[in-house]
Formats: sequence, C-alpha cells, structure tokens
Amino acid sequence: MKIIKQITCLSAFMLLGFAAMATEGNPARPVFHGLIKLDKGASPVDSLLIHLYRPNSIIYDPQVIWVVPGPEGNFEFKLPYFSKPSSIAVQAAHRNGKFVKLDKYFVEPGDDIRVVITCDSAGDHASFNGKGAEKYNVVRDLQEFQQGLAEVPIKLGLHQPSDIESKLTLLDGIMRNALERKRKILEFHKLGPIMMKLIDYEYANLFSKWDYWLYNMWRKPWIEVGSNRILLRKYFNLRESEFSYRPNPLMTLCPIYIINLSGRVKFELIFNGDRNGTSLQACYDRIKSVYPQPIKSQLLAWLLVNPLGLGLLEFNRGELDSLMVDAQRLVEIPFLRNEISNILKLSKGKQLFEASFSDLKGNRITTSSLKGKVVLIDMWGVGCGNCAVFHDMFEKQIRPKIGNRDDFVVLSISTDRNREKWIEGINSGLYTSKHDLNVFTDGLMFGHPFPKYYNLSYSPFILLVGKDGKVFSRLKGEPGPEAILKTINEALAEN
Repeated sequence: MKIIKQITCLSAFMLLGFAAMATEGNPARPVFHGLIKLDKGASPVDSLLIHLYRPNSIIYDPQVIWVVPGPEGNFEFKLPYFSKPSSIAVQAAHRNGKFVKLDKYFVEPGDDIRVVITCDSAGDHASFNGKGAEKYNVVRDLQEFQQGLAEVPIKLGLHQPSDIESKLTLLDGIMRNALERKRKILEFHKLGPIMMKLIDYEYANLFSKWDYWLYNMWRKPWIEVGSNRILLRKYFNLRESEFSYRPNPLMTLCPIYIINLSGRVKFELIFNGDRNGTSLQACYDRIKSVYPQPIKSQLLAWLLVNPLGLGLLEFNRGELDSLMVDAQRLVEIPFLRNEISNILKLSKGKQLFEASFSDLKGNRITTSSLKGKVVLIDMWGVGCGNCAVFHDMFEKQIRPKIGNRDDFVVLSISTDRNREKWIEGINSGLYTSKHDLNVFTDGLMFGHPFPKYYNLSYSPFILLVGKDGKVFSRLKGEPGPEAILKTINEALAEN
C-alpha cells in the first residue's frame, strides 16, 4: 500500500502520479468538502485514509491519501482527473487506534461533494450532498438491503440435507423478489443510465450471493448422499444464465464485480466436477476461451496477481509462473500487464537485484555482500501503519523462535525522504529494531534503484532471499506468523 501524501485541512491540493491525470487547474477534478461530527464519548478522528483505485483496477495496491481534519473537524481534498469513473474506499483512523471502514464509492469527473461523517455509539456513518452525491448515498441503501439477506441460508435451512428440491424452489422466489427490490432502490436514486449499471454490478451482487449459498451446500458431507449432488448441479446449470449479467465493457470499471465474476468461473467448474475445488489451469483456460477483452484482462490479472484470486484452486509454483508468462501476451491493460511482469521478477529462484544502500555509519551496503545468509528484506517508512504491524508481529512472534543466528539477517530498508526521519523511525522502535541491518535509500524513496527495479510504490514490502542470493519467497497477503516462520526455516535449511 503506497501512502502518497498527508493533506492537512485547507492545504494546497495534491496531485497523484498517474499518467491519466489532468493538469493542476483542471476544473473536472473531483473535490470533497467535509465535516466530522463526534457524539459524546466518541473517539476523535485523527485522519481519513482515502484508498484510490484507478479505472480498470482489480482492488490491488491502491494509492493512499491521508487527510488530516482541522481542529473543528473540517477537511477538504481533491482527487486526480480520470476520463472514466474511478473508485475510492474510505477509512477513519481514530485516536484510540481503531480504523473504521466507511465504504467504497465510485468517483466521476466534476464531482463536488459535501460529506458529513458522524461518529457515534453505532459506528461511523457518512452522508453526502452536492453535485454527483446520489451515487454515494445509494451505496448506503444497497448495503442495508444486502445485510437483510444475510439470514436467507438459515431461514431456508440450506445447511440441512432435507427437502433440497423444495428449498431450491423457494430460493428462486427469494432471488427474484430481491432483484426487484434492488431495481426499485436504484430507480429511486435517479442515477444516470451508465452509473446505474455500474452501481448494479458493483454493489449488493445477488448473483454472487447465490453462487456462495450453493457452494456452501456443495461442500456439505450430505451432498454425497443419493442424488443430492446431481440435483444441485442440475439446478445451478438451469438457473446460471438467469442469475448472471451479460458481459458489458462497463464491468471493467467495477473491481468487486470482477472478483465476484472470477468466483463464478470457479463455481461453474466445481459444480460440473466431483470435488470442492478445481485447478488453476482449468480456470485459466475457461477465462481465455469464454470472456471477451477487456474483461478477460482483468479476470486473468486478478487470478494471477492477487493471492486471493487463487482461492479454491489447485496449482504448484511452477505452473503459476508459467501461466503468468503466458498471460503477459493476453492482458491488454498496460498497468495490469506490468503487475504480472513485476511479480515474475520476484518468482522463486530469480536472482535478487544488485543494489547499494547507506548504513547508519555512512558505509555502503550491497545486497550481494549478504550472500551466504538468509535475508529478510523489510522495506518501510515512518507513518506506515501496516509496517508497524508487521514489525511488531515479527519481533514478538517470529524472531524469538529464530534466535541469534549468523546465517540470518533482517535488511531493514527505510524509504523516508531524509536521514532525520529515518533515524526517528529507528529510535521509535515501531518499524525496525537496532539489531537489524538498518539501511537508507539516500532520500530517493521509491525512486531508489531497488524499489524502482521491482516497480514498488508501497510499503511494507517483505521479501525472503535465500543463501544463494536468489528470491526464496515473497511474503505477501498476510500469511501469519506461523507460515512466515515455516518459510524462513525452510530457507535456513537449504545449503
């Protein structure tokens, strides 16, 4: 996650480094004016985190803006101009250490939004007014509508093996009624035709819920009894076309929909097989053969780039790398194709990029000088909350089990702007420890040759390098302390 810049209340607006961005004076850039209201006893909000996803994103490594409200709770910020709708997800960072997710919203050129965030005993809530506000307010109504469907599996008894056929008939009725209710919510908010489709795809996706309700039945042991599996397969194939959207290029602007669509691809394969999972190769081949561009590009990128995309799939590392190589010619969206290329650079067995850093005494430290040791690279910056979380976990739950070994070192790389900030980070103990090998990118931040080679624009970045100086594992996707320790021990065991 890259933190672009902290914005203080009523400060000059910032630009993010996207190629699609317009000039500084472009009047179509979305602008937000806001106020945070605190009920009695509510913890103050120190900052808002605005996660920005460019058009055609797949919910992966967003650009992050920190917005700091003024003493009275006022804040204001602008976003970059894109010719197509982009997305933002908003979090409130409270003084008591809690991060509260507000929601994810579409943003259009020309939006001029007044937002009030109310913090009370029930949580944090946002209301919107101004030009373009309806597409923000409809999200709240759709999320409430979606929550009302949470009890459907329990009410129908979908977890029980009796009367499967009658339950599926009742499920049909519930789905059709829910689709009609959703249509009325969308019409009430008087959205334009394009935005109505985008909101319909992205929020309260009933078809995805239907998929998972059926999959949870498919996984039950009683599905093997009698003709239950055949019955469920027949029902899925009969209703699949009714409970799905027809492909539309607008879908590529809906990252959550793309994630849900990748789930549908997997379920199509699973429900027509005999197991609870399917293979990565089968899923990849189906996307290649069935889906048009640019939907195909996003589905393949989600499948291969984000660890969550590999859920329910059977594969080995060599197969994954091979498919990534093939996908580079199929993924037509440039920044998604670049993501795949960058991941391939970090595949197991790839030679680590040769780079040089400054240590605390001003000496030059090269990556090649650490050959013969297992190296845990931890790239961080002051103010990065996730960096602090990883360091705390490592120091408390992993390092004590590794012990003091001559063949293991943590290369702690600061991406801060200046040496003073780096020293501040070391002394705080939040992001690194003094017993680590602390080095500095000489103020180049993410422009330093090492992060630049791997196209890194976020922290933390955690990489495990073997004794041979080659990539052993990229530790990504919050694998947990046990999994990280296991991977480190495997690297230490190799000669």
